Amino acid sequence: MPAAQKVCVIGAGSSGIAACQVLGARGIAFDCLEKGSEVGGNWRYENDNELSSAYRSLHINTSRGLMAYRTYPMPDDYPDYPNHFQIARYFDDYVDHFGLREKIRFRAEVLSVVPVDGEWEVTVQARDGDRESRRYRAVLVATPDRGAKWLPRKRTHVYRSEKNIPRPTRRQLVRTARTFLHQPYVWAGRSGFAFDCSGLTGTVYQVHGITIPRDSGPQAQDPRARRVPASSLRAGDLLFYSHSSDADDIFHVAMYVGHGRMIEAYDHLTPVRVTPVRLGDSYWGAVRYLHR
Repeated sequence: MPAAQKVCVIGAGSSGIAACQVLGARGIAFDCLEKGSEVGGNWRYENDNELSSAYRSLHINTSRGLMAYRTYPMPDDYPDYPNHFQIARYFDDYVDHFGLREKIRFRAEVLSVVPVDGEWEVTVQARDGDRESRRYRAVLVATPDRGAKWLPRKRTHVYRSEKNIPRPTRRQLVRTARTFLHQPYVWAGRSGFAFDCSGLTGTVYQVHGITIPRDSGPQAQDPRARRVPASSLRAGDLLFYSHSSDADDIFHVAMYVGHGRMIEAYDHLTPVRVTPVRLGDSYWGAVRYLHR
């Protein structure tokens, strides 16, 4: 079938392969273009597409029943909160079960998507550098859907370097975090469109010129961070939750906002929220980056 009669799906991550399954089930011809060598996207640890944020101790923070595709449940022998290796295996089984793998072109990086004469011209580059362009009737790709946003000039400040950015107060950190209340949760998100847990905490600090590690485990173990007891929490402190006492098993982080409450990006069913601090069995501890 000519490409111009097909749909182009960009990316074979969790959303891309689901789109492929739905298109196939409805008899709609498609090609799927994936930069890496395997399916799974962000859930593929050390993905050779160099776009994955997965870390060694990563587990899902929603139950397998909620995360699984309706058309293909996760195996019964999976734990309630599978790790990334199990999730990647599940995605492999999913594409093989529905016969999708042969329709995915791996190691194909999309360079551009341009509207031409009522169709979409997609230019792709292979690993060996060869490029080609094909036209499609439609293109599916997951991107933020609310367009560009603009800030009033009076609300912006330009500094020559990070060293020139004034050190924030705890109140300023909390105020910044609260501006993201009710934004949706997206795993690996760290923008004004959506966040995951460590994306939220890392972004809040980054806004104020303090760069901390991207993921929750490294945020807890950064040498600049000092452990603080729960009885001494102050606004801006980061609270961590783990499957064990080992920092490598940390799966969640939130920011203390004062008065026994914290702000967090909890899971895909829950927008960014302020909620009472949880000090139960999974509470690992807290750290402080602001020492004044």
